[in-house]
Amino acid sequence: MRRHIQVRDRACTHPGCRAPATRSELDHTRPYAAGGSTSEGNLAAACAHDHDLRDNGWQVVQTAPGHVTWISRTGHRYPAQPPPVIEPLPEPFAPAGWAHLKPADSGYGAGSITDPAVDELPYVPAYRYEPAWWEEPLAKPDTAQEVTVRPSPPADPAEDIPPF
Repeated sequence: MRRHIQVRDRACTHPGCRAPATRSELDHTRPYAAGGSTSEGNLAAACAHDHDLRDNGWQVVQTAPGHVTWISRTGHRYPAQPPPVIEPLPEPFAPAGWAHLKPADSGYGAGSITDPAVDELPYVPAYRYEPAWWEEPLAKPDTAQEVTVRPSPPADPAEDIPPF
């Protein structure tokens, strides 16, 4: 159950606190001594600092498993809910130039990958699927224009600079 709550909360449930849940304490929102059960709906991750806040005047209410409201000594309410396990994905889209990739009834409706109203990217030409070594060979130079390369004279050992 401890690991389940750590995965659910991922961080201390006090608003603004970024302490990881793996280093936090499991706090009974309704104290165990007052009849609170040790269950998913009554436990939440709270770091040592925020657990002390709760023990010294702050109140914690858990409306649903993981959805916690911290109430300060002055009565201000600070709701906190666990972050989603998987972030929501953006709606897919494609530029108008990709209309040839239109799927058969994608089921996305307005704003789908075939909707030209969301044309945000420029047209990208088709990619050449040939490896670079398949390029056309360069034309050989004319034999009449051949250039002779003379070897460089040997360096003077006194002027030779070591490579290091």
